[in-house]
Amino acid sequence: MSNDDTFSRPELPAGWATDAYWRAAVHILAAFGDDGRVWDHVSPSGIVYPAILEEGWSSGERRVLQAAASLWDDSPVSLLDVLSGVSDRYWQLIVEAAQILRDGLR
Repeated sequence: MSNDDTFSRPELPAGWATDAYWRAAVHILAAFGDDGRVWDHVSPSGIVYPAILEEGWSSGERRVLQAAASLWDDSPVSLLDVLSGVSDRYWQLIVEAAQILRDGLR
């Protein structure tokens, strides 16, 4: 986790708001606030989900981040594991992000 008290989220790439993959990812990652364990691995060139997943997370947080990675780069994830292991709040975030991505790919 970032120990810098003045931590802020990194700049996102120009046009991120019109890119469905970025919008879906940011929708989920924003739920983690300014947590450096997430944002230290985000840059305009991309999101390094393997590095994010190596950070210390609760099982539910890890599952939602795995789902986010799957939406980003088609990483395999067990839908059954996600369904049974995340809170309603995180499940709603995943569904919303999937809808954002789906709408953007049409």
